[in-house]
Amino acid sequence: MDQIVQEALDELEFCMGSVDTPWGAKRAEYGHPEPFLIDHVELGNEDWFSTDYPARVAPLYTSLKAKYPDITYIFSAYNENAGYTIRIPDGNMWDSHHYEGESDGQIHSIQL
Repeated sequence: MDQIVQEALDELEFCMGSVDTPWGAKRAEYGHPEPFLIDHVELGNEDWFSTDYPARVAPLYTSLKAKYPDITYIFSAYNENAGYTIRIPDGNMWDSHHYEGESDGQIHSIQL
């Protein structure tokens, strides 16, 4: 996970970092010196089927939150897998999007 965490940190630095940082300088070199405003980052994608998501998301969230505390982090799984329970830290969110076939011809909604 160390390499994945570092790649995520580098990507955010590329997008949001000052031109005085290595990746912010690279963004400026590519023609966009002004940093982008990133206020939401999703951690994973469609991980509701994965049994190892909690182990993978923990170091990613901890490292990104330490460096970028003002970003809202979106978890791509919650308590949808019988193999784990995830506690979404306060101030963050959960993205539930499943691509499942229609089972009974009716539209179902989730009350939030």
